[in-house]
Amino acid sequence: MLNPSSPLALAVKATAATTGAGAESVWAAGAWPAQEGPVEIGGQRYACFPMATLLLTRHGETEWNATHRWQGFTGPPLNELGRQQAEDLAQTLARIDIDAIYSSDTIRAAETAEIVAARLGLEVRQDARLREINFGEWEGLTREEINERYTGAFSQWDACKLAAPTGGETDLQMAERVLEALSEIARNHKDETVLVVTSGGPIRTAQAHAQGIAQAVARLHLQRAENCALVELEIEGNSFSLNGAS
Repeated sequence: MLNPSSPLALAVKATAATTGAGAESVWAAGAWPAQEGPVEIGGQRYACFPMATLLLTRHGETEWNATHRWQGFTGPPLNELGRQQAEDLAQTLARIDIDAIYSSDTIRAAETAEIVAARLGLEVRQDARLREINFGEWEGLTREEINERYTGAFSQWDACKLAAPTGGETDLQMAERVLEALSEIARNHKDETVLVVTSGGPIRTAQAHAQGIAQAVARLHLQRAENCALVELEIEGNSFSLNGAS
């Protein structure tokens, strides 16, 4: 269905309120247009697309998380706490109708997704585009070690004064692949709810895109999601919107 708070849905409600039974016969309560593309309501044209709900979650904790070591494309599996976090997430999601599960192909995200999938009776579809940012030569190091070995480079990157980690990728490069993957998932799961298990960077990418924050400076405005926290993202056509977090 369409987002009830979208401009189109609000226009439908307004039209129904002002035109009476005629509108009600076309726009039954809560039933928005089924077709995709432009529609005309009250002399105005609106884009009409089905909505997909994506529940974004960060993987469970790993030992590198616990020891503050940076992990991007690489990193260890979940530690004991991380597995418990994934089990708790699965218990929460068992109360929700989840239609599909997607995951980054990193060990930590895939393991988190598999724990949830086992509880929900679903299969996990892996997508490398959902990986954390590539930290290059910094992977496995603490911020103190990075600053020492690369002359304060981590502090510069964290302040958005350095475009990319040494040998890694930029926030814009990550955002391009992540947003492409999320948009594709939404197109393939219209009117469905999908769990997407990824990392903190890709979740921040989606949040920044939805809020109109430039990817290159998103770190300055948005905090990293906690392990196994949920962020609800609604995608309607090319429109991204956030619907709260937990």
